[in-house]
Amino acid sequence: MINIDPEFSVELFIDFLKELNRNDQKRMLFMIEADQTIFDELEYDTGFGHYKDFVNSTDVMIISRFYSNYRRFFSFVCAGNVINKPDDVSKKKWDRFKEIFLEELGLSETIFETDYEFFKDGLKLKELRDCPKKEFSEKSGLTLYKITKIEDYGFLCSESDFKKYFDRLKYSNVNFQDF
Repeated sequence: MINIDPEFSVELFIDFLKELNRNDQKRMLFMIEADQTIFDELEYDTGFGHYKDFVNSTDVMIISRFYSNYRRFFSFVCAGNVINKPDDVSKKKWDRFKEIFLEELGLSETIFETDYEFFKDGLKLKELRDCPKKEFSEKSGLTLYKITKIEDYGFLCSESDFKKYFDRLKYSNVNFQDF
């Protein structure tokens, strides 16, 4: 396996994961899983570690320890090939690492059958939102906290949270054929 970042190691990444609370551990694993698999489900760039700047029509990179570690691990799994869709080799590497991480963190594989599905629903809703989060909050009556929780931590939300968000999006002329 090629490591393009000599300061990165799987052991250091595991240590970092262990420092996170349980929800952030799951979110990190779900982000990596989504980057490895979501392209198979729809044409969607997860854009983790970036946020849309709707005013300037660009993306702004989020600089935080969480996203830096995410990018380093993703680059490690893809052997530096982070521009294209993940290939079969990187998907197989991820599957092996996922087993290790779940064991090290004491998480069950069933989180990818249940919680991960809610996480993906939050990602899809985030993609459908066509305005800044603050503007959507003002228009929809949802708090910024609730919007972030749904979009970034969908596995912590109830069906009624998703329904409220979805209902508010319907009034902004969003095309729902892929949802």
